[in-house]
Amino acid sequence: MTEIFDSHTHWEPSVSLDVTVTTEELLKQAQENRVDRVVIFPFPSTALVDEEINDKLLEVAKGNATFIPCYNIPEDLRTIPMEKDYFGGKWHWVRGVQDCSSNYQVLEDPALDRFIEASEEIDLPIVFEEELAFTEAFVKRTRKLKIIIPYLGRKSSRFSQWLQRKREYFFDTALAGTDTIMRFIEKIG
Repeated sequence: MTEIFDSHTHWEPSVSLDVTVTTEELLKQAQENRVDRVVIFPFPSTALVDEEINDKLLEVAKGNATFIPCYNIPEDLRTIPMEKDYFGGKWHWVRGVQDCSSNYQVLEDPALDRFIEASEEIDLPIVFEEELAFTEAFVKRTRKLKIIIPYLGRKSSRFSQWLQRKREYFFDTALAGTDTIMRFIEKIG
């Protein structure tokens, strides 16, 4: 039997959006939509002000097999803690303006090379949400990091053109309808 995954869901409070997505709501939505597993991340705005949110998310996931917990990559570029049971990470406009503008100074931070090296070593995927030019510069520094582009790359119309020329990537289909997903598969493969 094929399982259905919700590949991109934020959980609990969002400081910037003034919304809370509860565990109960996620489970209810999963059941109503026949979703078997849900990849969950803390809201990035909350992770900025509450470092313990990653651990809280992990505790909720341990109590429910529906959830696949992912670690929100913090501003200081700590890697996903291997001693814990995260399935991957979420890089969300690190030190930039959420959903709006990347901070290119991050690319000059010596901690970035250590982050990339350590992340390649642990071999867990990272959902990487930045603008296209930042993503291109970041990817040039990696050898084998598993990068998942969110929203089928819809943050930039140039993503699909760029991705056709590059190594293997993964995508999540968050906020995409069936027609969009099918067109994407036809174009990218």
